[in-house]
Amino acid sequence: MSKQVKQEANIDTIKMHLSRLKNALRKKRSEKWCLQLWSRFIKERDGHRCVNCESKMGIQAHHILRKVVCPLGMFELGNGITLCNTCHKKVHEAFNKRPEQEERLNERGGDDPDYIAYLYGLLADDAKERELPENEFYYLSDIVLDFFNWYQGYYEITDRLGQLQSSRIRIAHEIWRVAPIEWYTALGNWSLKVLMTGYDGPFDPQEFAPPHLLG
Repeated sequence: MSKQVKQEANIDTIKMHLSRLKNALRKKRSEKWCLQLWSRFIKERDGHRCVNCESKMGIQAHHILRKVVCPLGMFELGNGITLCNTCHKKVHEAFNKRPEQEERLNERGGDDPDYIAYLYGLLADDAKERELPENEFYYLSDIVLDFFNWYQGYYEITDRLGQLQSSRIRIAHEIWRVAPIEWYTALGNWSLKVLMTGYDGPFDPQEFAPPHLLG
């Protein structure tokens, strides 16, 4: 996404907010207080404006992968992005409640992998545009990247991009950008059935993916 005006970053202020967050987490302060500090850091890092539409009105720090889905990412720097109230509502308009234990990701909406990839792409582009250190201000831990991979099934992406020294948010973008392995498996099974039997039904990943991939 192109920016009409480059948002200048106050590195010292960003580092100050980051230091406060790290100190609070180290001292095991309350979850509520740490979330407030996390939110302040995210908004300061993003220039106090919506990274999606550039609005400075009603901005909020948004967890890219929701806390109820990925509690491990609650305070991760790379799991946050500043959105205005309008853009934030669009993210949650489908579903914003706790999923059931056996429920698949985005089964009722609210965790669209394509939109997650889009937000990570925005963050990566914004960091580059504003010349911010990606692995310092947008850090994602190994355990959170493993969680992303667990949903998508693409560990080789992390290995390949890690070897190329890609930043953590760029690795996250690639993980969510590609379709999960179950989609490709289902597509292959559907194509085989079309060729072998003349099947003319629609392609449904839920129907054609092997059960062990849907579990």
